[in-house]
Amino acid sequence: TNHLDSVAVKWLQNYLVAQGERITAMIISHDAGFLNHACTDIVHFTKQGKLEYYEGNFDAFRQKTQLDAEGAKDVLKVRGHEGKIDTAVPPPETKPPEIDGDDEMRFPLPGKIEGLGTASKPVATVTNLNFKYFDDGPLVLKDVTVRLTMGSRIGVVGRNGAGKSTLLNLLAGELLPPEDETGEVSSVWRHRNLRLAYIAQHHFFHLSEFLKSTPLHYFQVRFRHGWDAETQRRLTLPQSDEEAQYRKDMAVKHGKRSKEVEELLSRQKRGKQILYEVKWKGLDDPKQNT
Repeated sequence: TNHLDSVAVKWLQNYLVAQGERITAMIISHDAGFLNHACTDIVHFTKQGKLEYYEGNFDAFRQKTQLDAEGAKDVLKVRGHEGKIDTAVPPPETKPPEIDGDDEMRFPLPGKIEGLGTASKPVATVTNLNFKYFDDGPLVLKDVTVRLTMGSRIGVVGRNGAGKSTLLNLLAGELLPPEDETGEVSSVWRHRNLRLAYIAQHHFFHLSEFLKSTPLHYFQVRFRHGWDAETQRRLTLPQSDEEAQYRKDMAVKHGKRSKEVEELLSRQKRGKQILYEVKWKGLDDPKQNT
């Protein structure tokens, strides 16, 4: 449930309860409220690596193990983040947690942008943006206008699928703004001297093979061909679950033996047409290329 928003957690909770004894579900969650509503039994994975079984929901587990609020939080803690012990009561105001000096993350001061008069001047804007991933798909963003300044500190909130990552990808230049019906491109503007750092939501997935590398080695590998290999790879990946499904649907309709395109091997121009040599997923024989 850590990867679900509140609406999705509520739906999942109601769905599991409604199924009753028709299904069995094993759930990993750090939300006590969800565990109270959805679970009939608790299995505690102890610090000693043992599994201890308790009948009842999370509150029953707390009573049997005599856990206080701090103990319950400790049981639900994951990767340094405290669990939720009561979703019905809003959390009290708390001071920022103290950070061990060894774990402190420091960012360099960005400095001033040459040509920018004051911190209130915009460094990036989005104007009247409409965006969808494919022509016959729904609008992910509709009539969106954003203005960022050097003094901006902005958090983007919303349900899953609302378009938060899409908006940030457009601002960062990871996605290109589309043309409208008149052929005009929606306005996404960044100051010419702006230096922008972008950490993707799934950056651990992209950096997984470099977790033990130095920053220097990472950049040497990423740019060893003279261009940004990560950007090139990302351009070939689907940007959303909807686009991934769209590719599968198009493969069934147009692909060889309903296969998706794995790689473009070459291209040539004949008159006004550009022809691509295509390698299909699952068809490794070069004779199967189209």
